[in-house]
Amino acid sequence: MQDRAPHVIDLAADVGRDEVERLLDDCLRRRLFTVGEASERLGRPDLAAHPGAELVGRILSSRPA
Repeated sequence: MQDRAPHVIDLAADVGRDEVERLLDDCLRRRLFTVGEASERLGRPDLAAHPGAELVGRILSSRPA
């Protein structure tokens, strides 16, 4: 499976919270990645400091694992 989480994190830096929530929920529903996989990806050095990472992390923390 292709790692799609970085693409969502990239978009999160440029769109509003509502759009990021819709995007994440769609990806999770379609099983493109899990909450755990995305959370793990957020912790990697190449994305941890990315501008969209904090927003994605906050949203994911409110989703069931």
